[in-house]
Amino acid sequence: MVARSLSLVGALTLWAGCSGGTTKTCFVDCETDTTTTTPDTPTADSSEPDPTNTTPPGDLVGCVVALGFGYDGKGQVTATFDDLTLEPRIEMVLFNQAFTGYANDTQNYCDITIPLDDAGLYTGVLTDKLLWWGLDWDDKKNPYTTTCNEGGRLQLSPDVFNDDDPLAFLTQEFDGEPAEYFAAVGPRNLSPELKAAIAADPDFELDEYDFGCTVGLPDNKFRSNTGALLNEITDCTANAWTLDKNNEIVDIDESRILGEDIFTGNNVVPGYYEFTIFPFFVFGQ
Repeated sequence: MVARSLSLVGALTLWAGCSGGTTKTCFVDCETDTTTTTPDTPTADSSEPDPTNTTPPGDLVGCVVALGFGYDGKGQVTATFDDLTLEPRIEMVLFNQAFTGYANDTQNYCDITIPLDDAGLYTGVLTDKLLWWGLDWDDKKNPYTTTCNEGGRLQLSPDVFNDDDPLAFLTQEFDGEPAEYFAAVGPRNLSPELKAAIAADPDFELDEYDFGCTVGLPDNKFRSNTGALLNEITDCTANAWTLDKNNEIVDIDESRILGEDIFTGNNVVPGYYEFTIFPFFVFGQ
């Protein structure tokens, strides 16, 4: 398997099943657009939202999730590769049904970044044998940032999210419990459906560098593209690369870590970890 892009935004292009090039970057299926030149950048006023672009009631909003973090043996760190700064974070891209798949189609998608710089240890790793090490996001310590609802970006309608605040799902409580996001690595634990899909795809295979991961999401808000409610995702694989003393990935091809070498029995080895999450999510009525 070719080493994945280490840019979390770039990784979205690969994880969604299409490859970006020098002329376009895709976040969703690009097969319907065969043009080879980048479309003009949208000219919406940068200071005011475009009222015609608000997601209408009943519309669906898709969401692709990417995440990664560096680990130095004690906790998460920011890693680097060439001119990329790889901060510990969960990144979401939300897009409406009009989204063309192009990165500069800014009116039809927006980003949410959940920083994991000060995230604590996810305590589930202490009891769950399928989890080796992970991070638990605390929105009080690490407030999220977003481009959603900014001028010239996707305007989220409360009707789509059944909430006056479309982004309330990031911090609100469910049944008295706060919204919980976590990311943990462990052995592979893929569903039979995903295993069958991988086996049937001649262009995709898992190799000795792929290992497992689990991502936790708030209950009752995330549905997969098949319609199923999701709050703990195991259809997820991870890769890791060794870091030098400056937390830099020196060689993307030579520094990949074998999956069997990730867990030492009581800890995971230092490195930069990046997750591939296979389902994408749908908000809507």
